[in-house]
Amino acid sequence: MKLKKILFVVNRGFLILDDPAFEMCARLSRENNAFIEVLLVIDDSDIPGYGIFSQKKNEAVKQELLERTRSYIEAQLANYKGAELAIRIRTGVKFIEIIKESVEGDFDIIVKTQDIHHQRLHSLDLHLLRKTQTPIWILRNAALNQSNQLFAAIDLDLEYTQEGRALNDKIMDASKQLAHQLDLEITVISCWKLNGEDALRNSPFLKVNDIDLAEMITLETERQSELMKEFLSKHGEFEHLLIKGDAVDSIANYVNISRPKALIMGTFARSGLSGYLIGNTAEDILLSIDSPVIALKPPGFVSPVL
Repeated sequence: MKLKKILFVVNRGFLILDDPAFEMCARLSRENNAFIEVLLVIDDSDIPGYGIFSQKKNEAVKQELLERTRSYIEAQLANYKGAELAIRIRTGVKFIEIIKESVEGDFDIIVKTQDIHHQRLHSLDLHLLRKTQTPIWILRNAALNQSNQLFAAIDLDLEYTQEGRALNDKIMDASKQLAHQLDLEITVISCWKLNGEDALRNSPFLKVNDIDLAEMITLETERQSELMKEFLSKHGEFEHLLIKGDAVDSIANYVNISRPKALIMGTFARSGLSGYLIGNTAEDILLSIDSPVIALKPPGFVSPVL
């Protein structure tokens, strides 16, 4: 994942230099000599008199608001010293305008802080995680006591498909680059479950004795271990963890206890790929953790808002 163009999204409050996301953008910019664009999106409904004044009056009020806002942002950034930086202000539906700007400007990553008025992810962040084709890093305002770990969540069963391998490779490539630039240690995480285990244990129609079930679990454990070994042979010897259990609970618990600098994972809508990185399960993980999240889409994914 190259980082030559970084899109920083201004949160409400406009306190840019105090925003952890801007601090991260500045650090990534220094490491990559990357361009930063500071983007603020103003929802039409936040423009005074929107829908009340005449069209001509609405436009005049809008332009005055944009000019005043730009001046306010420029004043905050007056003493910023770093790589090239520009300011962009758009109006419209926030998540749509952010996605459009990221694609039209050919940005390599979107970086923003979660909405400070919400403990968990805000609807804007969820829209972006679901629909942006550009990698996105959402930081937390209260990210305290973070370790120097970078967790790469992959699904080893995706290694059986070309699209799945491409997503896992993308996650690892991004992890290695960021770990190198931010001096972090990578831990590769994958969850697995024995297909039909609950049914085998509880079905009134099919009885499997404990010895046979234990053997099945052992065989699946060995299969997952072999998959991890093959995966790491492609990407390097990193700390790794194979967790048996529900992906949402297992990953969320581990992440919330360990407090990594970020969790990198793939997110995409239902696409026919098996595994825990699909749709609602991935979303449940994101809603259950307090650590920063970097979300990637599979190669070739096109945002539905374009």
